Order: sequence, then structure tokens, then C-alpha cells
Amino acid sequence: MMATFRGTVRGCGDTIASRCGSKESGLRTAACSWEGKVVVELRWDEKRECVMAEVQLLPHFGAGVSKVVYAGPVAPKCWQPERLVRDEA
Repeated sequence: MMATFRGTVRGCGDTIASRCGSKESGLRTAACSWEGKVVVELRWDEKRECVMAEVQLLPHFGAGVSKVVYAGPVAPKCWQPERLVRDEA
């Protein structure tokens, strides 16, 4: 299975760690602080044939807020109104 997504992280160390995700698994990452956390999720949308992203602010150990900062396509080709399809849920 080939990776569609790749995420990296760097902290106190000099090395960079990475993790891959496929169209089936997607990729989800969280960066946490004592003031809350930021969660970024990438997934493949079959209907739109595009990569979709969601960026959220979430509480972490009781601090922070719950707010979706962005939810939508990553690529400009998917920003066109005629390519956007609402989820049927």
C-alpha cells in the first residue's frame, strides 16, 4: 500500500520523526500544550476525488476550547463550487 499522506514532528531532539497514511487510513495528528491542542486530519474523499482537511482546536487536560478552524478541500481544484458535494448524512 502506497502512502498518500506524510506527517512530521520535531521537538527537543535534532531528529525529525514521520508517519505515513494511506487513502484508506488517512492521517491524524495532535499537537498539545497546557492551553489546549490542535488536531489536523487529512482524508481522501471518494465523492470529490480530493484530499480533505480538518483543523480543530480542542481541550487538553481541561484547558482550551472546541472549535473547527477549517474543514474542506486542500487542493485549489476542489475549491470550485461545482466540484463541492455536500455529504448525504
